[in-house]
Amino acid sequence: MLCMASMESHAKQMDAWKASSPDGCMELEEKDGHRPGSEVWFMAARLLRDASNGHCFMFARLTDPDDRLRYILTSGNGFSGASGGSN
Repeated sequence: MLCMASMESHAKQMDAWKASSPDGCMELEEKDGHRPGSEVWFMAARLLRDASNGHCFMFARLTDPDDRLRYILTSGNGFSGASGGSN
């Protein structure tokens, strides 16, 4: 029983890690409607490419797509006039 609980705990930790990885964050971005190759998608990729900068952790904690978009647009990508569309 203890072994099963430990395995479930490990599986949850792995899911949380994947969700806060650059790939997991980009999956969220695509689910939010920003297609690969769109301007916002490239901005997110640029922001999230370095896992050590903490952006993935913050991005994965945001549950609202509008909040994630706002985070992308205001996190130093050098572009502040995006409409948020999925070009």
